[in-house]
Amino acid sequence: VLVHELMHVYDVRMNQLDLRDCENLAYSEVRAAREAECQNAWLASQYCIPEKAFRATSNLFPPDMARACLRKVYHTALKDTAPLDKQK
Repeated sequence: VLVHELMHVYDVRMNQLDLRDCENLAYSEVRAAREAECQNAWLASQYCIPEKAFRATSNLFPPDMARACLRKVYHTALKDTAPLDKQK
């Protein structure tokens, strides 16, 4: 839980994301799910991350809107590994 929430804090403070915006929230939820709940999940990017990010985003936005926001930001968010930068 702590890692998940710290990713949101990083996104708000360092990336200047407004989590009241659907796309910004979806972006942050993808990153948080990747580093927390789905870190060791099999096929994480295909199943775990999208599902966790969708559930979290749809808590604040209608499901159709949440799904559209996730589709728009998913691949970019998945590649954004800051501040952990695992790909370097």
